[in-house]
Amino acid sequence: MNQLFNLGLVLLIAYLVATSSLSSVEGEKLILQLIAGMGALVMLSYSFLCGLKALRITKTWSFSRLWIIFTALIGLYFVLAQIELPSPYAWKNARNFIIAIYIVVATLFIYYGVVYRHLSEHKIIFLTGMLMVGALFELYNAMANPLEKLGVEVINTSSGYVFAMLLPIMMYRYRAQGFWVFVLLLGLTAMSGKRGALVIFAVLAVYYVFNHRNLGLIVKFNWKTVVAASFAVIALVYFVETAYESVLFRFQTIVHPERGTIGSGRDIIWGGLIEYWRSASVGHIFLGSGYYSTIAIQGFVAHNDFIQFLVDYGLFGLLIYVVMLCMLYQNIRSMRPLDRYIYCLLFMCVIILVGRGLFAGTLRSDQIYWSVSIGYLLGVATLKRLEHGFKS
Repeated sequence: MNQLFNLGLVLLIAYLVATSSLSSVEGEKLILQLIAGMGALVMLSYSFLCGLKALRITKTWSFSRLWIIFTALIGLYFVLAQIELPSPYAWKNARNFIIAIYIVVATLFIYYGVVYRHLSEHKIIFLTGMLMVGALFELYNAMANPLEKLGVEVINTSSGYVFAMLLPIMMYRYRAQGFWVFVLLLGLTAMSGKRGALVIFAVLAVYYVFNHRNLGLIVKFNWKTVVAASFAVIALVYFVETAYESVLFRFQTIVHPERGTIGSGRDIIWGGLIEYWRSASVGHIFLGSGYYSTIAIQGFVAHNDFIQFLVDYGLFGLLIYVVMLCMLYQNIRSMRPLDRYIYCLLFMCVIILVGRGLFAGTLRSDQIYWSVSIGYLLGVATLKRLEHGFKS
């Protein structure tokens, strides 16, 4: 089992690194698909074998049942799309369904790796290090090749979401330096120029302030704290020197007379999709117009999970997703009396999931970074529950 886990871990890291470094040309795209397919099979096999044992995630964390059911629902609608059901607008491309599976499988893989002690200290250090390198590589590319807009060099890269998704696991791994880890990742996110990620970080910062007694400030002074604080200060100074003007421009131009009042015309996209849903037939209101039907209806994905799922899967599908989120919150609340720090980090995972769902959508390949954070923390929480005598 340990060797199977190691193989899955290598393929997971290879996939995440490949998504940051390989282009979309046909040859490199094929390599990426092969890595993804092999990784998914190995991780799924490992998770299945572990899931046959006592600590299966669906028993310990009930929200995961609905998450798996919702992913299966996406698969069902993808199959129906091949025969143009429930409407001709249904998209026939499997990419997003495969990503949805990969996100769930990666979460299960990391979770079982933690609870069955296959994800050792050295492996998690290597994993998080490689994830940070991949995110920094993407940020470097964006900063080295800025876009020219109205005389301003604009930086805009999704690595900002990646830094936010890595925040919970990094704060857990470096608890004594948690405050400086927060500042460092905030600085890197600011450099990325991704407005949605900065809004999420703003919410996380408010949450941090109200929970500072649980999350702590500078808990321990040692060489790690000095290094973390130094990197955080460097990141902020570098942001001011190189990316502040870009971020300021991004927020100043968030209101556009033609594209609408929310970045990249999101309010126009959302308004058009909601109006379509409201005027649809009763069947489409309750069951949706089909797998990623928004692409045919509006020309874009919704850039909002809740509107996307409402149009695609109707009130029925959206209800399953919302109930799953509620169950996730209820599940993690069970950690509050046991370990406030783990509880707060898990709640940060919820904020990041919902926040990205509101501004961008979560069925994206880099959402696997979030899978690593939530999977790891759920595994740690499970072990903590067992220490306190909770039955799994």
